[in-house]
Amino acid sequence: MQTDMDDLDGTGRSETVEAPIDDHTYNVIQALSATLQAVEVYGKYQEGDGSGLFQRLREDQLRHADELLEELRTRLSTTRSAFMTSGPHRPVR
Repeated sequence: MQTDMDDLDGTGRSETVEAPIDDHTYNVIQALSATLQAVEVYGKYQEGDGSGLFQRLREDQLRHADELLEELRTRLSTTRSAFMTSGPHRPVR
């Protein structure tokens, strides 16, 4: 993911900065955050719900959160591995 940084230092120059994570990883993080918020909200709503609707919705969101978390773990593991073995970021031994 690249971000355009327009004239942040007042010099009139614009530069492109490489983001620390790729778009897919960012999207997974955002989706996980939204999903966890839904889990919290459904948990509050299920307290007064006799039908079980919000409990079922919360359980669905928990499954989604587990899937997103697993994807995030995979992405971070792959990203960290690539980061640690590339270019000037390689650790000194």
